[in-house]
Amino acid sequence: MYSIELPKFLKTLEELETPEDKWLYFVKDAGSLEFKPVTLTSIPEIEHALDIANESGLTCHELEIQHKRRDFIIL
Repeated sequence: MYSIELPKFLKTLEELETPEDKWLYFVKDAGSLEFKPVTLTSIPEIEHALDIANESGLTCHELEIQHKRRDFIIL
C-alpha cells in the first residue's frame, strides 16, 4: 500500500514523465487548469476525466449549451 501526500507533489507539467505522475498532477491541479494540457491528454482516460471535471463546474444552462455545441460538431 502506498500513501501519497499531494501537497508534496511539486512536479510541473514539463516534468511529468510517467502515467502515475500525470494522474497525480490531475488529482492535485485539475481544478485550477484553464485548458487541457497536451501532456495530460496523451492518456485518454485523463482527457475524459478532464472533460468531466470541466463539466462539473458548469451551470445547467452552460452544460446544455456545451452539449448542443458538441452535438453540432459531431454532425
